[in-house]
Amino acid sequence: MGDDTQTGNNISIGPGVTIGRRCQITSGVTLAIRSVPKDCTVTAPHVTDASIRHRRSTFAR
Repeated sequence: MGDDTQTGNNISIGPGVTIGRRCQITSGVTLAIRSVPKDCTVTAPHVTDASIRHRRSTFAR
């Protein structure tokens, strides 16, 4: 899990999953994919749906 990553409660991360820097993972997310790129938000609005989207960073690169 990368630096400055924030997680919600009740999440599940499978073995071997990597999460990039400055990501946000909202509550109720189950991750079974291999990797989440840096600066992304992962949401699960419904139990069967999950999405990953890039977000604008407020940090200097």
